[in-house]
Amino acid sequence: MIWATLRDSDVGARLADGTYGLMFEYTPEDGAVWAAERLRRSLATRPGGRVLRAGVACYPGHALTPTDVVTAAEAAFATAREWPQDRIEVAPVTP
Repeated sequence: MIWATLRDSDVGARLADGTYGLMFEYTPEDGAVWAAERLRRSLATRPGGRVLRAGVACYPGHALTPTDVVTAAEAAFATAREWPQDRIEVAPVTP
C-alpha cells in the first residue's frame, strides 16, 4: 500500500522502531503533505482502524543538511504522535 503511493524516484523504508520513513525527491512541502494525505486516505479504506501520523520536513525550508532535515522530520513526527487521531505535522521553517 505504501509503495503504491510512491513514485519510482521516492524512497520508503521501515525503521528500527517499526515506523516508516519516506523520502520524496524534488518535492516541496505541499507535495510531501499531499503524499502523506494520499497514504492516510488509502489506510482509511483498510479494515482495522489504522491511524497515520506523519512528520514532514523539506530541504531547504526546514533544514540545510541531511541530518538536520531528518531531525526536523523526527521532531514534527513526535508532535504528530501526541494526537489521538490522524495528524500530518509540518516542521517549523528555519529562519
